[in-house]
Amino acid sequence: MTAAGTDRETRDAVIIGGCGRVGLPLGIALASRGRTVTLYDINAAAVDTVNGGCLPFDEDGAAEPLRAAVANGNLDATTDPGNIIDGTNAGLATNGLTVNSANVTIKGLEIDDFTGDGILVNASNSAIGQNSIGVFGGNGGNGINIAAGTGAAIGGTVGANTIETNGGAGIAIAANSSVVVGNTIGDFGAGNSGDGITLSGSASNNQIGSDTNGVRVRGSGTLYLGVNDETLDDNSGSFRVTVYY
Repeated sequence: MTAAGTDRETRDAVIIGGCGRVGLPLGIALASRGRTVTLYDINAAAVDTVNGGCLPFDEDGAAEPLRAAVANGNLDATTDPGNIIDGTNAGLATNGLTVNSANVTIKGLEIDDFTGDGILVNASNSAIGQNSIGVFGGNGGNGINIAAGTGAAIGGTVGANTIETNGGAGIAIAANSSVVVGNTIGDFGAGNSGDGITLSGSASNNQIGSDTNGVRVRGSGTLYLGVNDETLDDNSGSFRVTVYY
């Protein structure tokens, strides 16, 4: 089973309201740093203007970076909501996705504004990649919560996730044998309110990072690596496992 979008699953970010005075400068800034960005907006005229490489309003210093970002393919705009899952009206204690079946892949989704977790996993062998979780509207709980099951893959070969501004941890793991590789946690936003990554005392044989790609964490809490069997000593160089405060 796969939950995935087809238009934007390879983009680094999807910005809701992206052709406005807040979203567009953010999108230009990310695209200028080499990120691939899709701007979602219901204003069709503004979308057409941006896709033509022009600003829909005056913004000092933004015209040339916008033209360059559109020309090189790092920035585009659309009125199609595509793979956005918005929990604004979902009610209390609601998760963006709850996984109760094994062997599920969750890929290429934008999950925002739920009162519970962005993704709650209660089954084995979940693969979670190329998602933006809480980036443009934080979820009330954890970004990703591996509560049960074994063998979850977060990032790695399925693709990196961007996880930020959630009310709990960026990633919370209470299960065994999870692998967390190559994700960005809090990099472009205010960070998650809880820990970047939390591993409970009952979790074991979990791996964070690898010898080629690690985990970047920015948050107000602590990166707990503790008493479990996380593999960390193979990391090397900058941004393999880095904690920002």
